[in-house]
Amino acid sequence: MEPVRHDLEGREIDPRLYLLQKEVLSLSEACTYLCISQSHMYKLTSGRVIPHYSPTGKLIYFKRTELDAWVLKHKRCDSDELAAKTDQFLSNRKHH
Repeated sequence: MEPVRHDLEGREIDPRLYLLQKEVLSLSEACTYLCISQSHMYKLTSGRVIPHYSPTGKLIYFKRTELDAWVLKHKRCDSDELAAKTDQFLSNRKHH
């Protein structure tokens, strides 16, 4: 569990906002940032599905910008985009 952080006026800061200021995140910070459980993150790292660093062979770290890129490369098309891709695929098959 991450420590509670406060601004200069004593108000509690959302931990995800604090994480936006960091370049390298610990395992628990990365889980908070992505809103996933540690067990799910361990599955992603052990399967080498998500980019991560383990300099000591035990502790796991993540580069925040790489997590952003990983999330964004897994886009799900909306129905219009899917229809356009399907049309393009079928058109290409007819010409071969």
